[in-house]
Amino acid sequence: MKYKELITKSEQEQQTEQVDLNVAQAQNTLEQGILSLKSQMIKQESEVKKYENLEKEAERTLESSKSCNPFNVQNILDARTNLEQAKLNTQAEKEAYNKIQEAHNYLETLKTELF
Repeated sequence: MKYKELITKSEQEQQTEQVDLNVAQAQNTLEQGILSLKSQMIKQESEVKKYENLEKEAERTLESSKSCNPFNVQNILDARTNLEQAKLNTQAEKEAYNKIQEAHNYLETLKTELF
């Protein structure tokens, strides 16, 4: 653009350009938020799988404690307690994942709604 064109731009043209820049910046910020949540979802999904594996391990431990010789009631109760805790931990990780996923879905819907 020539200097004369630049200095003779109407205020309406300048405001329109500023609005376009603000919209583009908002869209970029929203995209960054969506990508951040995707990253968190991947990390949380890994945590869920880790805790599911720990739960399976606790189940195996309980089953093996039932067949120990000599028979030990305390070991069985401890293994059962560990399994119950593993199930609670797995459930908590799944709930955390679901919350992140809900936030991600909301931002995707917001993106469609606004842009």
